[in-house]
Amino acid sequence: MDHANMPMDHADMPMGHNGSNNSSMPPMSMSMMSMWFHFSHSDVILFDFWHPKSVIALLGSCVLIFCIAVAYEGLKWFRLHLQSRLFVVNRERPPTYAATTPIAYTKPFRLNTFSLPHLIQTLLFVVQIILSYGLMLVFMTYNVWLALSVILGAGVGYFIFGAQMTVLTERQMGGDCCE
Repeated sequence: MDHANMPMDHADMPMGHNGSNNSSMPPMSMSMMSMWFHFSHSDVILFDFWHPKSVIALLGSCVLIFCIAVAYEGLKWFRLHLQSRLFVVNRERPPTYAATTPIAYTKPFRLNTFSLPHLIQTLLFVVQIILSYGLMLVFMTYNVWLALSVILGAGVGYFIFGAQMTVLTERQMGGDCCE
């Protein structure tokens, strides 16, 4: 029988190191992630240790993810709030005028870049990015309950903080045109 033209059955292949059957190596397990929405309660969430094995554990995870999504929206508001306060403080300072540009700011670029307010904004931005990508990865488990937790948490967070963001943005832009 000609073995060169036979299809290979990978189930018969040893799974050890370098093709040898090494019993000290753990067997390789292929854990396939569902690429469609499902209602399971045993998905791994972000890390191998975050693996709810019961409905109660999944419910607790959903509450935590909901709170993280609300906190994400709150963090966006807080960053805008800090920026708005800094804008108001800088707006009250009179600009200095130079011959080359209409308005020259009182601090050079290097001082603005390495100022404490900008460093705090940068740190908060990094935390915001970590939270946003984490929430995206939770959503990408395609678990309906986890996805709903992200959506509802973001919605509640926007409900709480969204109106304040609009007020801050309007105040920063100069308010109503007719005031």
